[in-house]
Amino acid sequence: MQRIITAIVAVATLAGCHTHQVLLRDAAPVPAERTEVSEFLHPAEGTQAIAVIRDGGSYKSMGYTVIWIDGEKVAALNTSEAVTLYLPPGKHIVTTGMRVLGAENMMGPTLPINAPSKITKYRISWNSAGMLIQPAIE
Repeated sequence: MQRIITAIVAVATLAGCHTHQVLLRDAAPVPAERTEVSEFLHPAEGTQAIAVIRDGGSYKSMGYTVIWIDGEKVAALNTSEAVTLYLPPGKHIVTTGMRVLGAENMMGPTLPINAPSKITKYRISWNSAGMLIQPAIE
């Protein structure tokens, strides 16, 4: 009986370690109080709009996913939120990290983007291996 209970708890725990994709149209915009004053948040001539969407689900929901572009912090996303970034032509590095209880780190995965890019939507997801940033398929 104890093995059955252990197996049920293990499956329930692993099932809770994943997030689910949120479509851009269903994502809430990041509130202004969690964005920074940044040129990457405002459209300008010659820039390309890139959407970054944080998946929904409860895993790692106790903190925000922070986005940096070329080392400049731009926004902190909660689950099921999105931010549109405006990248000038050239190579850029998107870095992710976490903000939990006010402490931030840049220890998440990074993603190189060469703007203009054919890929205009990215998603941030979590699984049992950690945080991922990858192209969003809609």
